[in-house]
This record gives sequence, structure tokens and C-alpha cells, in this order.
Amino acid sequence: MSIPMPKRAFILAGGAGKRLRPYTENTPKPLLQIGTESLLERTLLNAQEAGITEVYISLYYRIQQFQDHIDRLKPKLSRSFQVTVIEEEELLGTGGSIVNALPHLSHEPFFILQTNILWDEKKSPALERMAAYFDPSKMDALALMYPTDKAPYYEGRGNYFYDPATGQAHYNDEQHIAPYVTCGIRLVHPRLFKDATDGAFPLSTLMAQAQEAKRFYGLPYDGDWWAIDTKAQFLAAQRHVQSGQTGGKSA
Repeated sequence: MSIPMPKRAFILAGGAGKRLRPYTENTPKPLLQIGTESLLERTLLNAQEAGITEVYISLYYRIQQFQDHIDRLKPKLSRSFQVTVIEEEELLGTGGSIVNALPHLSHEPFFILQTNILWDEKKSPALERMAAYFDPSKMDALALMYPTDKAPYYEGRGNYFYDPATGQAHYNDEQHIAPYVTCGIRLVHPRLFKDATDGAFPLSTLMAQAQEAKRFYGLPYDGDWWAIDTKAQFLAAQRHVQSGQTGGKSA
């Protein structure tokens, strides 16, 4: 079973990027340039390429700087592509930010995107594949996953275990080595938030509840993907983009 391509997405862009200092001293991480484009710009262009027409960003940190940047991007975006900034009066965390934006996200499945990632939707569709795979009759959340042994400059313990027989994903408890890292892209049904309360909380709380109910699924991704969380990853991604490399671990 599949669904039509969702038209709405929520972008998580509230982090201060402490591990990327000094680059983030005066510039929020989503506004950092990789090559000639910011991380936020790349995310918006990928969303537009997939057919998304409405994007919502909940912000607490340097809101005007974000708004100015989005205004400068408008000539690169379709007139039908709408970016709406929602201001937070207090930090709401990854889960609370989405709950705060739910009135804008309708009652249909929507994407949750992070801006600390690089991928090419035109070359190797991720969002399109997720919509084609998503089955709302059994899924509340679908996470795109990347093999840890192929993730460039990744040194963590992995985020997910995955059962290819059922398609279900399971969070790593940090006591083990897991074979997949999160790609920072999720497709969720609004019912994931039906029991969520207002205020600050992490999205992982609801994802864990979906896992407990066996409604949390994964989809491995084989396209070119990079995470930008550390200075080493940031500098390596710069080299990667400037040299036109594709895919896989690099030295």
C-alpha cells in the first residue's frame, strides 16, 4: 500500500549547533553554507523536488536571521511553494515544536525533515520512496535509515535495528552497536501525536511509543547521504560537494 505524495513537511531547525562551533557562533547551523547553498536551502529544494508545497519551520533562535535568509531564497523557489515560520515563545524540543505546528499540518501524513543532512532528491529520491512505501493502516511513523558502515565520517553506535521480514525498526538502547543510523527524514501520521501534551518534549518519546505498538517502521536508503553534526563532517562535506563526489565513506 502507498499514499499520494504528502504536500506538507515540518522542518526541525531549532538546534544551536554547539558541536559545530566556531562556525555556528554567529550563524545557525541550518544556515551554514555547503558549497554555494545553505543546509536549509538544500532541504527546501529537495522538498520542492519531491512535490511538497507547504513547509513549516518552528523557531526560537535567531528568527529574523532565518526569515531574511528564507526571503533571499524565494527567487529559487516556485511561487506555489510556501514556507511558514512559526515563532516559539519558549524552547519546545523536537516533539513540542511539532505539536505546536499541528494545526497547520492537517489530518494527513506529513514529513519531518532535519536540516543537518545532505541528499539529492532528484538523483536518488528519498521522500518519493517513503510515500510509496508508507502504509497508514499499520504505520504511525516511517524512518529513513542509512547503513552505519557506509555513512561518511560517522563514528556513533547507530540508531536503529531493522527487521527486513516485517519492515519494523527498533531504537538502539546505546548499549549495543546498531547497523543503521537515522537519515533525519521521517514520514508520520498525525495520530502519532494524539496523546501528546503541550510543552517541551523530545520526538523520540512518541517514536518509542510507536515502536511499542509495533507501528514504527524503517526504510533503508541507498542514495548519497551525509550528516553534518561535527566540524569534521562539515569540512568533509564541503570537500565532497566541491569535488563532485558521490556516495559512500570517504577518507
